[in-house]
Amino acid sequence: VSLQSYFLIGHELTHLSLEASSSKGLPQDFWKFAKVSMQVLTERLIKDYPIDTFLKERAGYFLDTIPSSLKEYFDALWNSNRFRHFAEECYCDLMGLKLLLEHYRNPKDSVRAISAAINYLIFQEAVRSDVSDSGFFFGNIIHDVSRTMYFSVLRMEFLLIILQYNG
Repeated sequence: VSLQSYFLIGHELTHLSLEASSSKGLPQDFWKFAKVSMQVLTERLIKDYPIDTFLKERAGYFLDTIPSSLKEYFDALWNSNRFRHFAEECYCDLMGLKLLLEHYRNPKDSVRAISAAINYLIFQEAVRSDVSDSGFFFGNIIHDVSRTMYFSVLRMEFLLIILQYNG
């Protein structure tokens, strides 16, 4: 539990640091990394997915209107406040991860703690989101995934890309 708390404290302190910084935002290198990561994850997904279906089903998580092409999607995505907030969450995850790995002698335990903390937060947010949307939809297989759940799963994928890139 202390490892999870340490990660979460690092994560939240990074939010405060970003807010207090004079540039008021993500470092440019991470912003570029987030954009490339999103493109990589999208390309992986659309290999087995028609592009028009992808745009109809996924673009709405970040955008208010459905783009007509992948280029239009990415152009709009880079200007989306939802994507910027999402990228900030991913950056704060990275900073919490770095803080935890730098200060604990057993990195394997640290990674387990981070995974447990994020999995708990994903579950908590998904339940909160479903309850606030007036109910659970476990029996309805055609019910759309909540925005919270989609962002949470995508956030984990980003963290795995970061680990893969830095491993």
